[in-house]
Amino acid sequence: ALKLNYDEQVKAAGDNQALLKALQEKYNKDVIDARKRISEEYLKLERETINKLSSSRINLMKDGFEKELAASRLSFAEKISSLEDQLRTEEKLTSAQRKRIKETIINIRKEQAKEEEQLILQYEIKANERQLQLIQMRLETIRTGTTEELELKIRAIELQKQIELAEAEKTMIDKQTIIDKYNKQIADATFNFQISQLNKESQQKLLQVDKDMQIEIKALRDQLEQKQITSEQFARQREGIENKYNIRRAENALALAQEELKRVKELGADTLSAEQKLTEAQIALDEAKTANFIANREKEKAAQEALNDKLFGLGSELNTTLTAFGNANFEDEIGR
Repeated sequence: ALKLNYDEQVKAAGDNQALLKALQEKYNKDVIDARKRISEEYLKLERETINKLSSSRINLMKDGFEKELAASRLSFAEKISSLEDQLRTEEKLTSAQRKRIKETIINIRKEQAKEEEQLILQYEIKANERQLQLIQMRLETIRTGTTEELELKIRAIELQKQIELAEAEKTMIDKQTIIDKYNKQIADATFNFQISQLNKESQQKLLQVDKDMQIEIKALRDQLEQKQITSEQFARQREGIENKYNIRRAENALALAQEELKRVKELGADTLSAEQKLTEAQIALDEAKTANFIANREKEKAAQEALNDKLFGLGSELNTTLTAFGNANFEDEIGR
């Protein structure tokens, strides 16, 4: 249509060179403008078909993070493409206008990065929340006091920390406070597990102490039943056995208190409660040793008194014998 119109105008201009030149320039400009329009329309149609195809593919995606991210990226890509086409096709834009459009593109890219970061954070929060629920379900089924329980508890605390840190990204809350809080929870969980293990070990030792004591008392009772010892001897020896094992129990409790205080110091926690336990355990041991010492002294005293009574009895018997012997000799002398 342009060429046909141009040819008609050239024919009508005849030999008017000035008019012919003007017609040529106008024709060239019209051709360039027409090509630009065609190019713009092509680019617009191409962009629309690509966007429609991308939208259809996104619509077929399963709901979730990937779909949300793809939809967000497509939205920003459309905005940026539109501005880039404007820069490429609109020649009449001033330098200031081009600068503003370029700055707008930069800002859109920043906005895209921020939105994608928020999407990723939100996805991480949801993923961690789901994993946390699974761990909590597992904790309900496993045996308490095991290494597996401790590992799951620490994993749950780590997930809670990650969730809260992700939330802090959106609210700009101080992250170090969150990190310190959950690090302390992990330290406390580890400490409680270690103390639980120590208590189990201590309980096993106490059971062994009781077992050993019962074995000795049974052997002593067998001697009583076989009349190898008297009831008084049985009672005294049994008391000695019980005192000996009371000391072993107190020593076990002291060792446990010492180890607990050591663990508390390693954690850098408050040691007041552990120190009180240690003091009480030391006092209990001292009391057990004192009771044993007093019992031994009383036994020694009773033994000495029994020995003295026996010696006194022997002395009396000897004196009676000597007296009887002396009287017999006296009677013999008189008889002579």
